[in-house]
Amino acid sequence: MNKTLVAVLAASLLAGCSVPSQVFQSKKIDYTTVTTTAPPLEVPPDLTPIQTDERYGIPGQDKATTLTQFNQEKQEKPNNGLPATDQSGVLPAFGDQVKLESDGTQRWLVVKSSPDKVWAGLESFWASNGFKLQSDDPKIGIMETQWKDNKTAVPQTYIKHLVSSVMDSLVSSPVRDQFRVRIERGTEAGTTEVYLFHKGMEEMLNKNNYTGSIWQPLPDNPEIETEYLKKLAVKFGETPEEADTLLAKEDTPQKSNESSDNTNTSHISSSAKLVTQAEGGTLLTLNEPFDRAWRKIGLALDRSAFTVEDRDRAAGVYFIRYTTDEESGKKNGSRGFFSKLAFWRSEDKTKDTQTYRLSVSSVSGHGTTVDLRDKTEAKVPPATSQRILTLIYDQLH
Repeated sequence: MNKTLVAVLAASLLAGCSVPSQVFQSKKIDYTTVTTTAPPLEVPPDLTPIQTDERYGIPGQDKATTLTQFNQEKQEKPNNGLPATDQSGVLPAFGDQVKLESDGTQRWLVVKSSPDKVWAGLESFWASNGFKLQSDDPKIGIMETQWKDNKTAVPQTYIKHLVSSVMDSLVSSPVRDQFRVRIERGTEAGTTEVYLFHKGMEEMLNKNNYTGSIWQPLPDNPEIETEYLKKLAVKFGETPEEADTLLAKEDTPQKSNESSDNTNTSHISSSAKLVTQAEGGTLLTLNEPFDRAWRKIGLALDRSAFTVEDRDRAAGVYFIRYTTDEESGKKNGSRGFFSKLAFWRSEDKTKDTQTYRLSVSSVSGHGTTVDLRDKTEAKVPPATSQRILTLIYDQLH
């Protein structure tokens, strides 16, 4: 009897141990072979799916698996492995395609790229250097920054250094900078010329009443312009060392493209003259071929701070704006010299402003003439032509 009972209990025990494995066997998960059976997540109807952006992917991550392959792809695709043409619309790297040209003391960059890409690069350049844009007109190719404190001109006492390290905006500078950039299509196809100009102001004690301060213009500072030309060269593809070498070259007058096919221009010099005409008007003459004269007039307009509303190089025409109330301000002494430089920024739109047509014309064997008319091409009063052309003439010397 006991033997029979022991045998029955042993059989029951063995049967009971096998039951859990059979019961729970279906709940074991093989994570190496299991497949997802749940439906994928769906975006609600009132929401827009997020679009993926592959612009910032790691270059070559789907190709290079060894160091040898990576180096080979890097040689095939310069500029840190990125293609030379960026299809995403972001300004591509320009490589060693920046050239410096000069005419007398004036320097400018020639970038081997289209104007629209250079323009986008300039907008990015000023933003990265802490400048906000005051005007941005791609139609005429002129960009101007707002005034910005020059922190390097602030005397670095311990207190000022401590305050500026905590909140830089609490420390003002007695010197402010502003930049104007103008671009034009280059004489060579596929190039863009970049001209940069600097204006500076300094806060001075008002000597009229000694109770306040006024802002006075600073003289031209070629060193600052050279510094920012170097930064632009780096922006458009040069290394800092190459930019230093580029800007360290001595200024050499560039030979005009017209001089090779026009023997009458070989003797032309850079002199300019104001000529009074028989009817009393004034004419500006330059002993320069058209290309050089057009460039010089453009530089003079930038320096004298006229507002260029439009231009047509093929027709040889600049449309400029001039504010006549600056003369009355000078007479009564209510405006300083700086107001002469900043007259185009007046917020009063009712002031007496007028648009003029400045025509640059090539004269066979006699260089180039510059004539001033109103926008309808009618003659202007002799005093007006003399005043405006004299302002331009002063910037040519």
